[in-house]
Amino acid sequence: MLIRSVAIFLFFAVLTSCSKGDSLFPGNDPSAPQGPLGVNGSNGSNGNVRAPFGTWKLVGYEDGKTTPYEINIAFKNEKNELGQYLIDGKSTVNFYFAYFTADFEKRTIELYGVGGTQIKGGAAEMAYEENYWIRLSKVVRYEITDDSQTLILHSPEKDKQKITYKLIKR
Repeated sequence: MLIRSVAIFLFFAVLTSCSKGDSLFPGNDPSAPQGPLGVNGSNGSNGNVRAPFGTWKLVGYEDGKTTPYEINIAFKNEKNELGQYLIDGKSTVNFYFAYFTADFEKRTIELYGVGGTQIKGGAAEMAYEENYWIRLSKVVRYEITDDSQTLILHSPEKDKQKITYKLIKR
């Protein structure tokens, strides 16, 4: 518990020390896909590999209903010391973070260590957030629409779940 509290404190200390436009985790990986949404290489008929890099706003789930909350996720084109790409975002109440590895040609993705701050909120907000984090931790593949404005994260086929986002910024 103490280690987690210290880690959260350090995360926010670094976060608040960055000025606008600074990267929280400096050091882009030059070997990673580059350009708009990581375009580089081959991806089916249009000839592009698409990485989900950028900041996205949650639209909703597979049921088609829109979310009543402002939730976003940022896929960073930056890696940690283990070679995993970085994710951060804002959920219903808490800020969260995770790591991911991906095969950009196959559009498969695996998320690790989904966690966040421990700010308490209302029962409905906390339940929505917990469900979101559970869904996020199960993601195995992604797709980006041809217009590059929509990102869909998919759980394994047996779960039949998906999370849909709209692009905020690249």
